Amino acid sequence: MLVGQELTDRQDELQSTGTPGQRTVFISECPGQKGQQYCKRLFLHGAQGKDTGYYRCYYKDINAIIDGITAVSIYAFVRDPLQPFLMRGESSDNLETIFITRFATHVIVPCLVTIPDLNVTLHSVLTIHRVNVTDTGPYICNVSSMEATEILQTQVIVHERPFINLDYRDGPVVEVTAGQPSFKLQLNVSAFPTPETQWFKDGVLMNQRPEFKKKRIRMHSNHALEIKDVCQEDAGLYMVVLKNSAALLERRLNITLVVNEIYEKKAAAPSSPYRSGSSQTLKCTASGFPVPNISWKWRGWGPCVVNSTEKRL
Repeated sequence: MLVGQELTDRQDELQSTGTPGQRTVFISECPGQKGQQYCKRLFLHGAQGKDTGYYRCYYKDINAIIDGITAVSIYAFVRDPLQPFLMRGESSDNLETIFITRFATHVIVPCLVTIPDLNVTLHSVLTIHRVNVTDTGPYICNVSSMEATEILQTQVIVHERPFINLDYRDGPVVEVTAGQPSFKLQLNVSAFPTPETQWFKDGVLMNQRPEFKKKRIRMHSNHALEIKDVCQEDAGLYMVVLKNSAALLERRLNITLVVNEIYEKKAAAPSSPYRSGSSQTLKCTASGFPVPNISWKWRGWGPCVVNSTEKRL
């Protein structure tokens, strides 16, 4: 399987097939070699400067992705004089944030470009010695070539120490409806550096559960847990653990997931009309979790006035 920097999102953005001149991306088979029987090629048509970056080929059914053993990486430059700078992610203010601890001895501010032999300078320094909180602020990167000269800013934020802030997004109890194609347990997370994330369900590590191995449950880079094809078995107690082992930091949060499910059985129509003035019993059979609330309406626009309502659940 071939993946690259933001390749999954890129495949969603681009068409797998298209008309001439249209940006497309696809993967094809290719002949192998002796001792290397398998081969795949990644094709980018209409490539742009933003396609510059690392691309990695690895076995999709192996959890351990190690370059040189189960994977191989390559850095590809897409020369674009009109777009010499690259951003690691989409940002409305064109600023990349770099987090630095107070006790760091030096910091390197990256300046990503699409042309490897550009003459690049960064403000006045590339290395900041004895980093302090007062070093927080914007840094300017200038790049020049035979074709163009441009300027890009990078925002540096210096923190005194590593931290993890974790809180609920939707509260400690979250409800979802059975049969929903996709649902995410989301969190409010603020941390530096990015912590390790682990999810548990009913005390069992998520990647050891059968639903995870069946790829019905997926963990996202923003710490969210996605559940596909929601069913009653997904109800339970979920726990997320964020760790920074080097700084001895750990935060935990418990979320109870309630899966609502209702089954209805339509009552059969009477075989003969009811006599005027007679007493009749109407039955509506339903089951669900949590216990459903049953109400009767007359002709769909108003509640019924009944002597008694019997519930058996």
